[in-house]
Amino acid sequence: MDIIASQKNAALERIQWKYPDETTRERGLETVLEKAKLKADKVAKSLGVKLLGVYDLIENNFDEEMPFPQFAAQAAPMKARGVVVSEPSLGIDILHSKTITISVDIWYRVSAF
Repeated sequence: MDIIASQKNAALERIQWKYPDETTRERGLETVLEKAKLKADKVAKSLGVKLLGVYDLIENNFDEEMPFPQFAAQAAPMKARGVVVSEPSLGIDILHSKTITISVDIWYRVSAF
């Protein structure tokens, strides 16, 4: 990155991931759903009621690196034509991590008290 940034005629405008985040999001969703269910079971048990089912569920994903709509619109025609863009190798390893936040709001139906 420093090599690119030090060049006067080069600009790094964006980074595109070459792997899907969907698998990570699915695993995250499964984890938060399991945790929510365990917590709801504990609360229901302490109140002396039983969980009957899910009344409503809202899933929220936050990924600050989600692509902007204009980039997605530009990339779609190139994929449709089957254009493959060659990418130069910088000869260095680039490491990056990111955080994807997943939360759920779940309303359960419960038995009578």
